[in-house]
Amino acid sequence: METSGASDEEFFDAAETKEELTTPIKRTSSYGSLNVPSAQIEIDITPFYSQTGAKDSENKSNPTSLSQYSTDQSCPKDSDQSMLFTWSSKNFVKKNRKDSYEFAGLEIVQEITINQDAAYRAWVLKISPDGKYLAAAGDDPAIKLYEFRYQFMNENFKLFSEEPVNLLEGHNQPVIDLSWSKSSTFLISAGADCMVYLWRIGNNAPVLEFKHPQIVSSVCFHPENANYFLTGCFDRMVRIWNIPNYSLECYYQAPDFITAATFSPLGHFILLGLSHGQCMIYETNFQEMKLSFLTQIQCKNRKGRKKDGRKITGFDFLDDQQFIVTTNDSRIRLYSLEDFNIKQKYKGCKNEKFPLKASFSHNSMHLVSGSENGKICIWNTFCNWVPRVNPILSRKKSYKNSSYESFTVGDHKSAAHGVFVPEIVIKKVQQTLLDTGSDLIISHILLIANEGKLKVLFNQYKNVKW
Repeated sequence: METSGASDEEFFDAAETKEELTTPIKRTSSYGSLNVPSAQIEIDITPFYSQTGAKDSENKSNPTSLSQYSTDQSCPKDSDQSMLFTWSSKNFVKKNRKDSYEFAGLEIVQEITINQDAAYRAWVLKISPDGKYLAAAGDDPAIKLYEFRYQFMNENFKLFSEEPVNLLEGHNQPVIDLSWSKSSTFLISAGADCMVYLWRIGNNAPVLEFKHPQIVSSVCFHPENANYFLTGCFDRMVRIWNIPNYSLECYYQAPDFITAATFSPLGHFILLGLSHGQCMIYETNFQEMKLSFLTQIQCKNRKGRKKDGRKITGFDFLDDQQFIVTTNDSRIRLYSLEDFNIKQKYKGCKNEKFPLKASFSHNSMHLVSGSENGKICIWNTFCNWVPRVNPILSRKKSYKNSSYESFTVGDHKSAAHGVFVPEIVIKKVQQTLLDTGSDLIISHILLIANEGKLKVLFNQYKNVKW
């Protein structure tokens, strides 16, 4: 059912003044781009360890062309034999300020128990770049590795192994963040026990450990050179580590607690999220091993009960120049590194105290975020909804985006976390379906963690030959 009336949250937002953005500080750095020595781009850290293992080669087979098919979005809602499953989700997918559904074909195809405790919350779901493993972590100190199986038997699709193929145990408190190396050979974890561990896939014990003075909130491999990674800590320090030398290369102090940190997709920049909505942007230079401060963005409202700012819980990049910031004021903001101005402000989810993070889909056309009330919200990256009232007359800011689809997968209103799977996984799923004679197109795949369960949802449509 389409949402027609305004919610209490929208009435409150109408009373807020427009978003305050600090005037961008002029660049003080003389470094135009990252200069990583070419010898390090090969990401060769295997010689540093006694174990050896060749990187698994990716599937070289060419996927079946889909050019002969079109997408029929008017799938039958009854138990049609051409459907992969027996029920439709349009009954529980709702749209707000949208003219049509884009995720009416969502179906739950698999459900895995991560933890028997229904109160368990998996905050971190990270898929390896090669599409072979899912690392899940949260309230449990252990990290669970699930293997992608791509099995279609008896009209049931199994995307994952039912049980974890590996259990990484080292932390003694909840795991806060994970990061995969570009080669998918290594995984690095940060925990509330002030420890960071480096794991080699296939080993149950950590290869290296990095002790920190306080809780480590963020960890991230360099996207092009896995010899380096960064950590963000509650002692207000961001640190750059060298793995082969097992050394701390450099560190910088932030003005507040660091609650999120990441590299840009090419490693040219580092983004720090702080506890009161400040986003610090640094330019990297790995030849001189230093960071140069660029600017600070205030991700908060000018007035209202949230004017002091809420902590930043995560980042994700649309491309190398645009990124979203998730904050605990139930808002997600899209910014540009070109002018540091806001481009979109997404509303609809409830996120005031948990470390929920929004992320983009494989084609960057949508973003998804979980919510503290169990709702999953999906927005178009750029809103194309035409309001009934002229925005000039209503004084509504053009960058405010409250057009989304939402649904609830749990039985209780408990926090839910959702991510889209990358393109490599969708291609393998589609190839498996075509090989078995299925006439379905899978446009998106969602992973939802809620109430100790991991749910896999396909957004499916029928194929109709031209």
